Order: sequence, then structure tokens, then C-alpha cells
Amino acid sequence: MMKYTMRTILFMLLLLMGANVTYAHGDSNDFTIPANTPIPLILDYNISSKKIKKGMEVEFKVAQDIFIGNNSIPQGTSAIGKVVKATKGKSWGRAGKLSIEIDRLVLANNTPLKLKAPNIEKEGFSKKGSAWTWFWCTILFVPLNVIPPLCIKGENTDIQQGFTFVAYTVEEQTVR
Repeated sequence: MMKYTMRTILFMLLLLMGANVTYAHGDSNDFTIPANTPIPLILDYNISSKKIKKGMEVEFKVAQDIFIGNNSIPQGTSAIGKVVKATKGKSWGRAGKLSIEIDRLVLANNTPLKLKAPNIEKEGFSKKGSAWTWFWCTILFVPLNVIPPLCIKGENTDIQQGFTFVAYTVEEQTVR
């Protein structure tokens, strides 16, 4: 009977040791972010086509905690986008345009995580109709007076603070 009890005790100890090893592995901070995980992003400040230039980086923030198993990507984590087009409102009523491409999420340990989303594109109010109306009126009624349409500028475009959209992870990535 003693022999049977010793085997049982050894078996139980081995099971407990195995469970402890499993627990220690599960307690690790490593986790995998699957491909196509939706990441809601929000803009923290206003952007204007009047002030921003092509090639500049724009910072977004993760709008809410993203839970992946027992781990998460915390709210406020930075995401970086790049301005691919920025034009001011111009003469002849041409509107300002702005286009931003989302690039990456910057995790707590500075690991970049590639993101994909449709470009954020916005166009200001065009005043071309007003400019052309002025042009034709001046040609018909006051020959050679084309200066007024040159003074009509299109509006710049703005992306307001609080603008939100969803980006997706490009590929699966393990975070350490």
C-alpha cells in the first residue's frame, strides 16, 4: 500500500510542477496580435491644409482599449500617419485638399505594428463657380478686367480634433 501511495504522491508532484510551469508561461507579457485586428483611432488635434505639408507625420491615438486574450493595446497608444497630399485653397476658387495615409501603431516597447486603412481624404469648399461667374461678367461688361476672379480663393480644408476611424493590422505580430 505504501508503494502505491508514493507513486501517487510523485505523480501529483509532477502534475503540480507541470501546472506551475504552464502558469509561469501564461503569465508572460508576450502576446500575439492577429492580422486584420480592428484598431479604432482618434485625432487629438486639428489639422489644416493651410499649415500642414506633404510628407509630414500626423499622430493619432487608439480610441479605446483593444483586448486580445488577457492582454490589451491600451487606449492612448500612438499611431502614425503620413500626409500624402496637402494643398491650400488657391485663386480662381480652387479648394484646399488634404489626404493622410495611416502607417503604423507604435506599441509601448516602441515596436511598430503596420496598419492599413483607406486614406483620409478631405476637400475644402470650392468657389470655382463664383470665380468663373466673375470672369465672364467682367469680360462681357468690363473688357480686360480679370482681376476679381484671381482674388476669389477656395477654402482650406480642416480635419477636426475628435475625428475617428478604424484601421486594421496588416499581419500577425508577437509583442514582447
